Amino acid sequence: FEAIIAIATLGYQISYFMPILFRCTAARRTFPLGEFHLGRFGLPIAMISSVWLGITSIIMLFPSTYPVTKDNMNYAVVIIAGVLVIAAIYWFA
Repeated sequence: FEAIIAIATLGYQISYFMPILFRCTAARRTFPLGEFHLGRFGLPIAMISSVWLGITSIIMLFPSTYPVTKDNMNYAVVIIAGVLVIAAIYWFA
């Protein structure tokens, strides 16, 4: 259950991370401003939130208790690595 929740949360965090990162890097000049924007504080807040989402995404993969045993291990790392390996094999094949 913990691995399923960690994978779902990681997916949500990556979906939040990508537009924020693109907004403050590649699409900074071409991204149209909406009705609500942060003005000159937008870039620093985007950078802080990108770092925060990166850190918390890594923390999601850690086990929740210590010492780590096979019973309390967070297997989200194993599942994500397996999916990435299968996707890479499919991509190159």
